[in-house]
Amino acid sequence: MTVYEFQKAVCGVPPAKAGVSVIIPSYKAQMCLIDAIDTVYEQGLDQAEFEIIIVDDKYPAGNVTAQAEHERVFREIERRQKAEPEKYGNLRIIPSGENGLNNGPSKARNAAIKAAQFEFIAGLDADDMYVFDPAYIARKGSFLKRAMDKLTKDDRIALVDCGFYSFGNGTDMPEMPDILSVRDLDQIIMHLCMSNKPMFRRSDALHSFVGGYDESLNTREDSHFFC
Repeated sequence: MTVYEFQKAVCGVPPAKAGVSVIIPSYKAQMCLIDAIDTVYEQGLDQAEFEIIIVDDKYPAGNVTAQAEHERVFREIERRQKAEPEKYGNLRIIPSGENGLNNGPSKARNAAIKAAQFEFIAGLDADDMYVFDPAYIARKGSFLKRAMDKLTKDDRIALVDCGFYSFGNGTDMPEMPDILSVRDLDQIIMHLCMSNKPMFRRSDALHSFVGGYDESLNTREDSHFFC
């Protein structure tokens, strides 16, 4: 498939609204999910131009400790929504599938993409955080704003990646927060690149050539999707 053929076929996917949907799959949720959510609200976007979709992928069946922690985190999210509805009105919690239990990261991400109301999709893991330093954002601009700007200006760009804080690997060091890398459609279609926490178009992800995340994979589904 050529880039031209891909772009022509993408036109068949109904366009979504301008803005970004930040999707966060949550399996065995811990309190770091609250921190991840907070950093999205620190990115300087208007309430009407973004949403957060938390995909509740539950916890291991029979694991009482994981279940208790998971439910405690979601009670805190619900408490915030009730206490500040004007702020958290653009945050939604959806199930990962019909049975709502351990459907895996691919199904969780696909469910969020299908539910998203905005054209741009930004993935964020439940144990990661966007750079939220006000001085940095004032100087460089937030990841979400910069990425949306690049995708809007050039329809050949397929992915825009940027640094973020990663806590899942046991470190709180920023991972190259000044890097904003761009991948065009030639690189994606020729399987020459992989990105980590990129922003991409919802219409691209729903295209039959891409087909969303491979739901047969329980690990490395993001590597497979972005390649």
